[in-house]
Amino acid sequence: MRTDAGISCAVVIDGSVHHGANGAAGKMGHSTYDPDGPLCECGRRGCLQTFFSEPALVRRWKEARRLSGEATRHDMLSAAQAGDSTAIDLLREAGLGIGRFLGGFCNIVDPEVIVGGGEAVTFGDFLFEPMRDALKRYALWSPPPITPDWADDSWARGAAALATQRLFDFESSPGEVGGVGLQISDVKARS
Repeated sequence: MRTDAGISCAVVIDGSVHHGANGAAGKMGHSTYDPDGPLCECGRRGCLQTFFSEPALVRRWKEARRLSGEATRHDMLSAAQAGDSTAIDLLREAGLGIGRFLGGFCNIVDPEVIVGGGEAVTFGDFLFEPMRDALKRYALWSPPPITPDWADDSWARGAAALATQRLFDFESSPGEVGGVGLQISDVKARS
């Protein structure tokens, strides 16, 4: 599996990205989904991203359908749009699984909005509708909206903007970074 994609998040508090005590905040994809699951690149088993990152979803779909050759998220989306129950079920499982973790996240952080980004936005409502359903089920109060960022490469533009913003930010303290809103960067997220 590709190791350049996973599931992560960024939390923006008062206009600044929260980095955590050790600079490791945002490793949502390394939350344990199934302790008996596949080995993750981090060395532990069953991390959320071993099941639901974009490469993991495509791989699982390809294996379940016994497809040979290359398969992409676009192939999987086309199959889902054509009624392929395997693709639809995997995307539903991913939405429910990620949404469950987002519900717990909301119970701890109480975000104003969740912005989904990365390649997985390609899957649209096949992924986001079950994610919203699970978020409603697992959040203690009315959850924030999940807003998909429909450009599947905007995470790269956001990262570049965040990096260059610091060059021109004359008001922040050293080490402080201006914010862009809460972003759960699914599935091409830096892990």
